[in-house]
Amino acid sequence: MEAFIYFIALVVVFILAWIIKYKVRGGKCEDEYDERQIAARGSAYKYGFFTAILYMYFSMVIKLWLGHPWCAESLEAVIGICLSVIVFITVCIWKDAYVSFRRSTKSQCILVAIVGGLNLFVGIRDMMHPEKVIDGDMLNGVSPNLLIGVMFCFVGAVTLIKRMKDSRIEE
Repeated sequence: MEAFIYFIALVVVFILAWIIKYKVRGGKCEDEYDERQIAARGSAYKYGFFTAILYMYFSMVIKLWLGHPWCAESLEAVIGICLSVIVFITVCIWKDAYVSFRRSTKSQCILVAIVGGLNLFVGIRDMMHPEKVIDGDMLNGVSPNLLIGVMFCFVGAVTLIKRMKDSRIEE
C-alpha cells in the first residue's frame, strides 16, 4: 500500500510540474527541433530499440542456460528499459539532439542531477537490507530507484562531458 501511495504522489508531482511548465511557456509545450536533430533522434530511437531487443535476447539465453530466472521479472524489465534509454539519450547527446536548439543544456544538467540524486538516495536506502537483494541464486530486491539513479547519473556525466568538449571546441 505504501508503494501505491508513493506512485500516486509521483504522478501528482509530474502533473503539477507539467502544468507549471505549460503555464510558464504561455501555452506552448512543444520543443522545436531542426531537421538534423529530428534525423539524429530517429537513429537514436533505432539504437535504443535494438539495445532493448538484444538485452531481451541475452536475458532469455541466460535464463535458459541457468534453468531458472536470473532476477525478478520486474527487475529484468527495469534493467532493459534503463539500458535502452541510456543508449537513446547518449546518442542524442553526442549528436546534439537531446535538447531543443532554443534551450540550454544547463537546465537539463540540473534536472538530471536532482532526479538522479533523489533516486540514488532512495535506492541506496532500499539496499540497506542485503537479505532482500539476493534470494537464493536470483537477484530479487535490487531497487529500481537505484538503477534509475545510476541511469540519470550516467546521462548527467555524458551531458557534462559533451558540454566540456563543446566548450573546448569554441575556444
